[in-house]
Amino acid sequence: MLERWQQQQLLLLLLMALAWSQQAAPAAAVPFRVYEPCPAYAGGVGLCRKEPTSMKPGRRSGVSPAAATKPVPKQLPVDMRLPCTDMQSCKKNVDVVRQPDPPTALDISSCTINLMPWSAFPCAFDADQYAGLPGQASDLCYTNNSEVDAALGPSALARNLTTDGYNNLFYGVLPQQLCHGIEVPQVESLLLNVDFRLATGRQFDRTYSFQIGHAVAAFGTCSEPSRLINADKTWSTRVDVSHLQPYMQPGMPTRFSLSNVLSNTYNVPIWARITLDVYYKTPTPSTTSSTHVGASHVVRRALQVPELPESAALTRYPLSMSSVQLVPDEVIPLVPFGKSDMEALSVIGGDGDRPAHWPNVTFELPTTMSVAGDIYRAQLHVVPKGNGAMNPSGASTNSTCGEYSTGEPYREVRVYVDGQLAGFYPISYTMYTGGVDPRLWTAIVAGNTYSLPVYVYDLSPWLGVLNNNASNSNNHTITVELFGASGNDWVLANTLLLWRNSGDIQVVGQRPVMVASASMYEPVVSKCAGGHLGDAGKGHS
Repeated sequence: MLERWQQQQLLLLLLMALAWSQQAAPAAAVPFRVYEPCPAYAGGVGLCRKEPTSMKPGRRSGVSPAAATKPVPKQLPVDMRLPCTDMQSCKKNVDVVRQPDPPTALDISSCTINLMPWSAFPCAFDADQYAGLPGQASDLCYTNNSEVDAALGPSALARNLTTDGYNNLFYGVLPQQLCHGIEVPQVESLLLNVDFRLATGRQFDRTYSFQIGHAVAAFGTCSEPSRLINADKTWSTRVDVSHLQPYMQPGMPTRFSLSNVLSNTYNVPIWARITLDVYYKTPTPSTTSSTHVGASHVVRRALQVPELPESAALTRYPLSMSSVQLVPDEVIPLVPFGKSDMEALSVIGGDGDRPAHWPNVTFELPTTMSVAGDIYRAQLHVVPKGNGAMNPSGASTNSTCGEYSTGEPYREVRVYVDGQLAGFYPISYTMYTGGVDPRLWTAIVAGNTYSLPVYVYDLSPWLGVLNNNASNSNNHTITVELFGASGNDWVLANTLLLWRNSGDIQVVGQRPVMVASASMYEPVVSKCAGGHLGDAGKGHS
């Protein structure tokens, strides 16, 4: 048994030996992830995450420049299988934002329509250049629905699935009728479900959109595979599209877009499926249903006529904003001039340091919109998506002062009617699953990742202008502007909703006066030495 002083001497000798060994042998390099722009694919630039590399040589790492070599990225075979066929071994990702609930009334019936079967994005890869798994097809694209594998689900409404290596598109159509002969305008609620599956492997978070005609019905981003779990992933999001009822027509074309690439580095496609849940009142001989409020009553209430008694319609559909879904009389998707092939998203960019350079897009409204003069309510729905601006790379966010992160830059979405400011919202930042560190988003993703938030602008104060085409010798215009955005493109989905009066009452009035402080139009400046105002992220595909 050693004495206490002998134990202390032995411990001291061990510590000295350990210190000597650390000086004699260089310490191993500490791996870390590197984010930098991907090679330019046809259609855009993604944010690539390279394999772990060695820390920059220096005293602390003990690694000489010659020893600090970058390993070659691991090559993986392309895996084209439909993931999660065994749900027991499939992990579910969730977005904690509450999904829209279906109606709960006892007299409500429902059915589900399959708008797009399970489809791979991309649906093919170059088998001459990249290796796939044995026994798997390298091409799952199709030019008509008879070529769709029955195991992927009902495909009667599918038309084709194509890819050019990056731009991946599905085209389909709406049905001629909904459940059991119910026509499109005769429903209580329409809930669109977008389901995804992703195999174990390597891939980036990607952007998707689903359109009905030129109306963007769903718009969001996807998950990345996780190296923390050796399992396939699945996730879903639900969008209330009841407000699109007046726009939807039997046989109208649909389009799903998800840009993505396949290679032996990024080796798994993202699979997606679209279904539509239709909720309608169970027909009875004595029951007639109305899809929206009697417009004349609402207009008279807006004009504050006191003698009009309260009605059940006003109780259910108040003029003020409420949680009750209101179905408009007309839906006008705002599409950039010159867009074709059902492309409805606006891509804008700018320098962002002064008002004249802030990204913006202007839409001319149809002349026929104002002829009747019977609009009693108007809303503009805007869904903005920042690319690098909302997807910071590495451990820092997008604004820096010297070497220190100062958080996310301030951004606003401003709306103008005929060139006059009509409203603005600060942008709520959405962290995609490639942001900061993909390991953060394995089970629970940041809010609104799968379905981007919609900003609703009430344009009712401008009804006197919008109802009077004579007030402007040209067509009325709506401009959407990104205050302070810089360096990266922003993508916008814009939809105008109009409620019309079926009677002889019109809403008239003068152009409203908007008083804005001078600071709203001042150039953006920084007093930070070594700081930058640009969106530091390298992009998002």
